[in-house]
Amino acid sequence: MQRTGQIREYQALEYYKVLDMLAERAVSDLAAEASRKLTPSSNENVIKKTRTETDSAVSVCLRKGTPPFSNLTDLKDILSYAEKGGSLNPKQLLLVAGALGSAKRIRGFLTSDMPE
Repeated sequence: MQRTGQIREYQALEYYKVLDMLAERAVSDLAAEASRKLTPSSNENVIKKTRTETDSAVSVCLRKGTPPFSNLTDLKDILSYAEKGGSLNPKQLLLVAGALGSAKRIRGFLTSDMPE
């Protein structure tokens, strides 16, 4: 939960506007949703971890180009339904197949320069 003072500070810094701008550049709805949920941290361990993650992502992008993250679909509801024993309809199955294809492309992208 955010404090009232913290919300005012975010508004003064146009923090939410920055998050919206970031979300607009996201390649998928999932990424846009995650972008809007980002929060600053003063915890040194969290800062180090996220900085390392960012450095790694930038390194991959500089070395290989833009990852193939387009066409990612949120499957939470479909997977939840299936876990409860529900049968998926053809449209849902196509969405799952598309997500698996995306995962395969991403895996290929990330492992393309790794020795077998």
